[in-house]
Amino acid sequence: MIIRQNNFVPVALKARSLYRIANGLGLKVSCLRGHPWVTQSNDPRDVIVTGGNCFVLDRPGVALVFAFTDALTLVSEPELMTVVNENAPAGAGRGAA
Repeated sequence: MIIRQNNFVPVALKARSLYRIANGLGLKVSCLRGHPWVTQSNDPRDVIVTGGNCFVLDRPGVALVFAFTDALTLVSEPELMTVVNENAPAGAGRGAA
């Protein structure tokens, strides 16, 4: 059994507009359409995320997403997955009630 948590915020950006992410460390910026540019505080890199790709923010502080063209992005927590061993005895790994 696989459990997934998928919290996300869709962000539609007009060309030459900006979206500010405060304290985004660990958040994932995915591009569904367009060419958003991502920059983070104290990071010399500039990242352009193309359709179907993503970038995980790896710095604390402010991150900016700028749209060169109209863009649709998702800002989300990375997928959290827990794999449960189906062969384990019932109740294994659970606390006593």
